[in-house]
Amino acid sequence: YRPGYDLDALMEETAAVVAYCGLGGPARRTPYYEAFERHAGVDLDDPDPAPLATAAAAIDTHIAGAGAPRALLQDLVFSHRVAPRLGRSGPELLFDYPPEQAALAVLGSGTQPRARRFELFVDGIELANGFEELRDAGEQRRRFETDNAMRRELGQPERAPDERLLAALAHGLPPASGVALGVDRLLMALTGLADIAQTQAFGLESL
Repeated sequence: YRPGYDLDALMEETAAVVAYCGLGGPARRTPYYEAFERHAGVDLDDPDPAPLATAAAAIDTHIAGAGAPRALLQDLVFSHRVAPRLGRSGPELLFDYPPEQAALAVLGSGTQPRARRFELFVDGIELANGFEELRDAGEQRRRFETDNAMRRELGQPERAPDERLLAALAHGLPPASGVALGVDRLLMALTGLADIAQTQAFGLESL
């Protein structure tokens, strides 16, 4: 976490860390919506839900059935059509996510707000996931509730809201940004290993 950092500052620092480790030069920056349209052929600003639903159904007709939540369709298409193509010519920073993918990120302003979130990809692998942190406890609780509503609709077990996080937000959080960098994934990218288990001294199965 970096108090006082906005998303742009944290993106720059994250890219610098990856470059210092030897993973290519300056990271390319790509808006999420641009990458989605380029690689999946879907304009997420289009109010017509049919193109996204059609793209998702081409991957999995069961998951993409009638009434499937928009966030789920986005995840399905992104994971199969977009993410594998990112970072193929060097580190790539994906940013300005749809509101449905905000997670712990604050939303920007404007008529079409974007989530202040980014991910860093190398060779189709997500190495880092960062946010300009949401500081509104009420909004974060609503997001937890929305996520559980989607899980109920899909027949999945609900997740208990993180009450400690909500209490901390209610207490007060200064403007900050935070990122999680997967060290095991970074090692995969640096060494060319194909299996993440090869980067670990021991796996869960050995415990």
